[in-house]
Amino acid sequence: MAISRNFNGASIRKPGAYSRNVVNLSGGFPLAPTGVVAIVGEAEGGAPGATSGVQTFTSEDIGALTQIYKSGPIVDAARILTQPARDPRVANGAGLIRVYKTNASTQSTLALENASATTLYNLQSANYGEDENLISVTIEAGTDTDARIITVQKGADKEVLSENPRNIYMSIQYTGGEASADMTIQGNTLAVDTGGADDININLTGKTIQQVVDIIDANANYTASTSLKLASVREATDLDPISTNTDVKTAVVDIYAQQKEILDIINAESSLVTATKVADVEGIVATISKTFMSGAAKGASTNSNFQNGFDALLAERCNTVVPLISRDATDLASDGLTDSSSTFEVDAVNLQAVTHCITASNTKNRSERNCYVSVKDTFANTQTAAQDINSERASMLFQDVEVLNSNGNLAVLEPWAASCILAGIQAGTDVGTPATFKGINVNSISHSDYNSKTQIDLAIDAGLTPLEERDSGGFRVVVHNTTYSTDANFVFNRVHVLEAADTVAYNLRQQLEAIFVGTKGRTGTADAIYNTIVSIMQSFLDADIIVGDDTNAGKGFKDLTVVLNGNAAEVDITITPVQGIDFILATIRLDNVRQTAGA
Repeated sequence: MAISRNFNGASIRKPGAYSRNVVNLSGGFPLAPTGVVAIVGEAEGGAPGATSGVQTFTSEDIGALTQIYKSGPIVDAARILTQPARDPRVANGAGLIRVYKTNASTQSTLALENASATTLYNLQSANYGEDENLISVTIEAGTDTDARIITVQKGADKEVLSENPRNIYMSIQYTGGEASADMTIQGNTLAVDTGGADDININLTGKTIQQVVDIIDANANYTASTSLKLASVREATDLDPISTNTDVKTAVVDIYAQQKEILDIINAESSLVTATKVADVEGIVATISKTFMSGAAKGASTNSNFQNGFDALLAERCNTVVPLISRDATDLASDGLTDSSSTFEVDAVNLQAVTHCITASNTKNRSERNCYVSVKDTFANTQTAAQDINSERASMLFQDVEVLNSNGNLAVLEPWAASCILAGIQAGTDVGTPATFKGINVNSISHSDYNSKTQIDLAIDAGLTPLEERDSGGFRVVVHNTTYSTDANFVFNRVHVLEAADTVAYNLRQQLEAIFVGTKGRTGTADAIYNTIVSIMQSFLDADIIVGDDTNAGKGFKDLTVVLNGNAAEVDITITPVQGIDFILATIRLDNVRQTAGA
């Protein structure tokens, strides 16, 4: 038997030097991003989430987001998330924004017909929402009277599309002995009926213009030609449909692809509309005077639309979730802030958000996150709403804020906008940084019957997150509170402490999984896992996510054990998550004056 060596999964027989690369991954992974905020709500434009799913934008893409969604809560929220604070301690906002649009907006449409009033094309607006009905279409004859020039306009945005070239794609004539020869092009089949043995039926699918010409020209009873430069590339299915029997015996017949030319021009040159072609309809598109498209609508939202958004976000990594409503649909509709057909209820949506966070953060889903919900109601009712939520994974805002809206104008927005401010601050600061006492980017705050000078304690006790005006000017967050009210748990009552704990859990899992899962449980594996955890903990300590103190010898963790039991490594560790400073408790001792004078 030949001598061989097994190395790096290979059986080596030929003498020589061989190598493998082994990367030491212990503590070598950066911490996962923490500036990812997901928003679920309505907008005037953009495809519904049911169609487009979750869309993701960076903080530099707000212009693109605005172009798609136009205006409304989604656009306002995105701008707030990226610029949430007026405080040097908050250097940034959300770095990544995930969007799920709830309202079922529709596109405007217009049927373009031939001279016989049969639809050739169906135009559809590229965007969604009621103002897409402002798109107009004009079709004029070109320099060749059978060519077309199409103008698409929406407000000041005017698109004059190119005239189609009206190229001859191929020419054909029957030269045989039969008395007649009638051609049709239908169902992607070019057929000539001679009433005798010279009939042809050519399936155009999968063939180029040149191939079809060659097939016909090879028949002694026909002649066919093409001068098209790209005949060997252009698909034969581009040829214009012909449903009326066309005489190809008496004279040469030219075949065009005008319908495809116009289709391609519309879809390549217009940013306002797209077009689809109706199959097997003969003729060229008729000229029309300025005609407006129709059928677009803002669309309604329901509880199930919001639930679908939260369900879709289970497949996305994010740190924070914000539903963009603070009142029931019936109230918002009366103020013109949602479609009259909307039926969502704020209490139901808030509970959906909390349940989503609990589900995403559970043992199997492994994607810890929190949410900021909101209610616009009397102070008494908002206290009850927060107490009903009672979750460490939810904070509740209840005050209106005056901010710059999507149009750059000052506008008073409902408490969901305050939720976005808190989410933006959390996203734009280091893990474990409290939003407490951070200055917020607002022009004013307001509430119908809450007194921010005398009722702060009531708000905090109820699990609300209050905002206040500073004595020195400006506005700030009073305390980075959660709705948890079961007890005085130091983790569950403060968003930033839970965030620190979540970050440790998520990143520790990710790194241990990447390094060890799928490897052999060798001698010393438990020690290797132990040492890796120590290294990872040091990265948390360096980032001030865990804190060294007298109980953990300054390491930020203690009581670490690793037990390798068959194919499972069981890890037990105690960490000390960072906490924000909420209180400065000063004892000031007053002493009496004592003086002595003398030589």
